[in-house]
Amino acid sequence: MDIKDIVRTSILECIHFNMSEADFSDEVRLGETIGLDSISYVQVVVTIEDKIGISLSDEVLNIYEIKTFSDLCRAVEKSISEGDKTVQT
Repeated sequence: MDIKDIVRTSILECIHFNMSEADFSDEVRLGETIGLDSISYVQVVVTIEDKIGISLSDEVLNIYEIKTFSDLCRAVEKSISEGDKTVQT
């Protein structure tokens, strides 16, 4: 499972309306389109952390900087590479 798949499935597990994997483009907006608020965003981050087995950097937790699906994927990838960790599958 790659990072985009992990992030996508984590979001789908945490949102409370029907959205399919096909609805995710790189530029889909987390707040406006998906409807993530600060609490659901933290739930998504915790779910991602559980799936990959590491704590993510503060950059990932900054909901004011992370606006789109691709922003979140890049921040997760950066957090993993900076921590020199591998994704557990």
